[in-house]
Amino acid sequence: MKAARDEKIRGQVQAAAASITEAGRALAKGRRKPEPRRGRRLALALVAAAVAGVALAANEQWRDAIFNSAGGGGVEADSPSPTGPPTVA
Repeated sequence: MKAARDEKIRGQVQAAAASITEAGRALAKGRRKPEPRRGRRLALALVAAAVAGVALAANEQWRDAIFNSAGGGGVEADSPSPTGPPTVA
């Protein structure tokens, strides 16, 4: 078991040495990390939102499910008032 452990540690040390060597070369050449590309993510988010909007507009059941549940339990126009008509005293 000790030999297997030594091989594992040896591999980790070699990988660390290779990383340090590459970092030294990058610093010597003035190389920098590439900037993150946010344009692709933004475009993907916009496309996903557009597809969701089209799907929602095309499917009446989805519209009813989303907008009726988002209303917070509001009263529909066709249903009678829960208190009834106002009475004059």
